[in-house]
Amino acid sequence: MEYLSTPEPLPPSATLREAARLALEVNEVEVPVAEGRRYLGVVDLRPYVLPTTGIFNAKVSHLMLRYPSIPEKLFTPTRGIALMASSGVRGVPVVGKGGSYVGMFYHIDALRYLRSLGFGESVEVRRVMRREVPVVEPGDSIAKAAAVMRRLKSARVVVVEEGKPVGVLTRTDLLRIAFTRERTRATRGELSGERRGVLRGKVSEYMSRRLYTVAPSASLANAVRVMVERGVRGLPVVDKRGELLGLLVSTDIIRLYASRLGRRGPARCAIDTNVEGLEDAIREALTSKRIPPGVRVRVEVYRRRGKRFEVNVRFNALNRIVSYTDEAWGVDGALTAVRRGVDRCRAKLLGRA
Repeated sequence: MEYLSTPEPLPPSATLREAARLALEVNEVEVPVAEGRRYLGVVDLRPYVLPTTGIFNAKVSHLMLRYPSIPEKLFTPTRGIALMASSGVRGVPVVGKGGSYVGMFYHIDALRYLRSLGFGESVEVRRVMRREVPVVEPGDSIAKAAAVMRRLKSARVVVVEEGKPVGVLTRTDLLRIAFTRERTRATRGELSGERRGVLRGKVSEYMSRRLYTVAPSASLANAVRVMVERGVRGLPVVDKRGELLGLLVSTDIIRLYASRLGRRGPARCAIDTNVEGLEDAIREALTSKRIPPGVRVRVEVYRRRGKRFEVNVRFNALNRIVSYTDEAWGVDGALTAVRRGVDRCRAKLLGRA
């Protein structure tokens, strides 16, 4: 299924150590649990990202949570995003007939979907970024970095030198530290000593120096493309001098899109198509577009022969009508043509074309 991740679920008898291994493989801190193929719950590893408790041998059946799920027949990326925004989870389970596990809808899947919509083309990053940024310096301890993450409820800290970002340390990095350093020890003293050593370790030893940034004037759509292409869910926002201004995170992008779902595109919009199930996708594509007030929109998408589509977009204002006609190949091409048509019609109506 498109826009759905399919990590192999853990059995309830698996240990937290095995859950951590899976989380690192899929780069997610919420991993599914199933018995046979029947969905049971999700293990959220966020509380266990530092080796402060010796529970890596604990069974996931004692730690898993029953996350809200979506039936496979009802799943759409839009429903997944709405559930993420309302519940605060970063992974939404999708279940099939009889409660069977189908897959997980993660933040990165939501970003892939928003990229396909072109969401955020008219929104600047500065409008969405967080201005209170969790920061540490390379010489700070891992314990301090973890404390900053907890205090600001962030999945990452930006590592700065003289006000400029030089790296990033994420919650997944902390989990990797805990997992790779965790060992079976003969005595509690040895284990406690190792924990203290890890917590005293320097941020510079573990941070990622592969830094992807974005300008405050960049479009949100461009930032989403960077996130998807680089496989990250947070981008430091920097000015022309490279100084840190803010932090853009996937959670806020998803919440922004979810806040617009109630509108479901322009209120005065008519859609006509001969393709079953395409109307919802067209409305979702329109959700990401800014329609001038008082404009009635009509979108027509017709499959003609094979995979060839005809696309017509029309804006009807009080004293003016503008339209756009195009041909496209395939459903994705048709949706792209719809978005392009809306942009062209809006530009004509506002005298920019």
